[in-house]
Amino acid sequence: MNDLAERLTMFIKDLDFYDYMDSMEIDETDDDMIEKNRDMLTKPILVRAAIEVLEKVMTDGTLEKDEIEERERCQGLINELKELYRDQQRQKMRHAERSAR
Repeated sequence: MNDLAERLTMFIKDLDFYDYMDSMEIDETDDDMIEKNRDMLTKPILVRAAIEVLEKVMTDGTLEKDEIEERERCQGLINELKELYRDQQRQKMRHAERSAR
């Protein structure tokens, strides 16, 4: 599971299976959800929203303090999403600079 979208999808599924299943359309599979997350990861505003959701998971009691492995997975995803968001913002700035010339 090297793919960020796949790891994010599986984390969400593990975190709240029933909510995950409720968010799926009829006949959708995990692969469909992974593709949706892959698409979401191309949109900076949605990446930022995903970061905020995961940060809330870390602070609102969804993950207990003793759920160390899950908390590490969540923090790792947050870190990767933040890096992706920073890269997207840098790319946006470079594009804006080129357009201004």
